Amino acid sequence: MRANALVEQLGSDARAVRLVDALARHPRRALFDFGGFVEVSRSQDGASQRCHVGYTLAGALDVAGRIAPKRRHVDALRLMLHPYPAGLTGLVGVVRDGDRPRIKLYLARGEACSPEALQAISRQIADLYGLPPLDFPVGRTDVLGVEYGFDGSLALKAYQTFSELEAALALVPPAHHDTVREVWAQRPEDPGRCAVMVVLKPSGTTAIQLRVSPSFEREGVPRCPPGTLPTYVSLDFGTGRFTSYHLLNGDPLRVEGPEADSPEVAPPEEPKAIDVSIGETCNNNCTFCINPTESWAPLAPDDALRTVISSCAEQGYVRLSFLGGEPTLHPQLPELVEHSLASGFEEVMLITNGRRLGEPGYAQRLYDAGVRRALFMLLSHKARVHDQITRRKGSLREALKGALRAQAAGIVVGANIPITRTNVDHLTETAGALTTYGIKNFAFLYLSAYGNVLTSPGVMAPLEQTAAELRRAIERLKDMDVTVHVDNFPFCYLPGYEEYIVGEMANPWREIAYPSGAIVDVSDVFRFRKKRLPQCDGCRWDTVCGGIQDVDRLDEIAVALKEGRARARALS
Repeated sequence: MRANALVEQLGSDARAVRLVDALARHPRRALFDFGGFVEVSRSQDGASQRCHVGYTLAGALDVAGRIAPKRRHVDALRLMLHPYPAGLTGLVGVVRDGDRPRIKLYLARGEACSPEALQAISRQIADLYGLPPLDFPVGRTDVLGVEYGFDGSLALKAYQTFSELEAALALVPPAHHDTVREVWAQRPEDPGRCAVMVVLKPSGTTAIQLRVSPSFEREGVPRCPPGTLPTYVSLDFGTGRFTSYHLLNGDPLRVEGPEADSPEVAPPEEPKAIDVSIGETCNNNCTFCINPTESWAPLAPDDALRTVISSCAEQGYVRLSFLGGEPTLHPQLPELVEHSLASGFEEVMLITNGRRLGEPGYAQRLYDAGVRRALFMLLSHKARVHDQITRRKGSLREALKGALRAQAAGIVVGANIPITRTNVDHLTETAGALTTYGIKNFAFLYLSAYGNVLTSPGVMAPLEQTAAELRRAIERLKDMDVTVHVDNFPFCYLPGYEEYIVGEMANPWREIAYPSGAIVDVSDVFRFRKKRLPQCDGCRWDTVCGGIQDVDRLDEIAVALKEGRARARALS
């Protein structure tokens, strides 16, 4: 059994371990440093415990989706919030009232999101879940809370915030005014922007939370454990009971003890890695590319990429992969590799179509700059099929030449094999042929509903056929001296081979940094336009699988988009 502060807080049972795992294993998306910004609470009668962890909004939605009893509820909210409104961040709360655990997802607004915008989002959430809407009284709306009960229940609340007490008292039953004023008297010198929060439900206001000083004490209010920092005291209007909130010091999410028997997510000690895009220009034009051909971003200036690289190094990333488009098209790529290593990165690799590495001396130049690994996009051992998918004649011949020259220079070459309807029937033969070129790392990638896929009818391979071919390929490769994994494929289609699948939400470092400085979570792309089946809820792989890609529906979308673009071109 694992033991840490949060497991103890939540009751030290198997479910608590699972919930804490989900909170702890997403350091890449945390909004706050975990060493001191985990808030926990205890109620007056000891029956209720909770913890809150801050994340970026994408991170909060991801973590809540992992641990909510019916993840489709969170997925529906994710779609509603996509694209995410500017200025929103998130917290995930785990609450235990006796034996009734609940998951809370908090949406908090920043300056870029107005109180009115947050109120509008609350109305959308109420419509989404079929809940009574909130009737907002006085006060500023800064936080929404969505509650997911393990009994399948849903609830919506908001927090009306005030910087001073007197305005908030209009929302507090008169019988509690004297008690609230006594607590308010022990507020810190600077109580902050949200000094007072009144909890608002469809039935009306139900509780008040007041900022308190570190020295706060009052009879009847649970004492905070020694060494923690008190934050709020909450008074429930219905019961008259208090709950105290405090921050845990040290490393409250550190996991100790043996690993639990759960496919939750990858270990948190995995090195922090990031992909850096050099732009979207490419010398191929693949039918499945995540970057829509018609809107390719140009190669980024050298100084912009250096700024992004330095910023990522300062944020603690230690592995970097260059991608595009095609990274080898950037004229300063070797210098960017050198800059990355000088900035503190421990490893720099390439995700490439491999064609330029076949040019004399280029692979050696990259090796000398510090590249030791490269992942080549190789689609088929048949030139006709490979070149048809890339829409560039001779691209396979050039890529294989590049693989040989890269290995001769000392670069370890792996194969990334996106699965399309054109190459799915000979995946095993392709992998076998590539081993003769010295390739020992294989990644089979099932496509996502993004980019060119949405305008290329028939590009996606059927799930059943893909599963059968993947089983053949794994059986062919598993006893060879190679590594094999499958990306973005539903676990239920490969029973007995689940260990080879990397779920889109299982890898703790799947982020791309763009020349603008934006960092995007790739798992959001993998989840896009997927559907969930009734049997998904309760599946042991549910926490790391995004659902089923609806191939037929995507083909319908692709046909419609292709016809629409053709009509638009004709009209112009």
